[in-house]
Amino acid sequence: MSSRLAIVSILAVLLTVPAVARERDNSDPWYGGRPINPPRPTQPAPPAAPPAAAPPAAATTAPKPAPVAVAPPPKPTGPAPYEADIQRLGEILGALHYLRPLCGAADGPVWREKMQAIMDSEGGPTDRKERFAGAFNNGYSSFQTTYRTCTPAADVAVNRYLTEGAKLSRDIATRYGN
Repeated sequence: MSSRLAIVSILAVLLTVPAVARERDNSDPWYGGRPINPPRPTQPAPPAAPPAAAPPAAATTAPKPAPVAVAPPPKPTGPAPYEADIQRLGEILGALHYLRPLCGAADGPVWREKMQAIMDSEGGPTDRKERFAGAFNNGYSSFQTTYRTCTPAADVAVNRYLTEGAKLSRDIATRYGN
């Protein structure tokens, strides 16, 4: 108990010393006696401007120029409205790139080339191309982990993906094509 009393009394002394010093001379002993709030130097007021002379009569009757219209800054563009469809198409192309050669078709590289053509035609920032490539790789690897040989289910998946890919391609071209 005596140690608590000693700590409280020391804190009380420490907290009151700066207050007493500030009341005395606006300085704090903890900062070498420098003033806490030094007085700010006052600057002389700028000289008053002479009163403006009245404009000549001809100047008041002249028409004022029309204000110049300023175009608003361009709005940042978000993702393309067909972004999700192209990413889905990328997944389909990646799956077909894996499944078609697995099931005996000789057109495996065609699907990767089609995806590369889409990425080249879309352009845009690097992260967008990386998302497309990621979708393609996701479609490829999801079937790579499941199928080691061609099965009837793999054949069904190939046929469904060919149908869905053709539909997506048609819809994108119809809705958003030039």
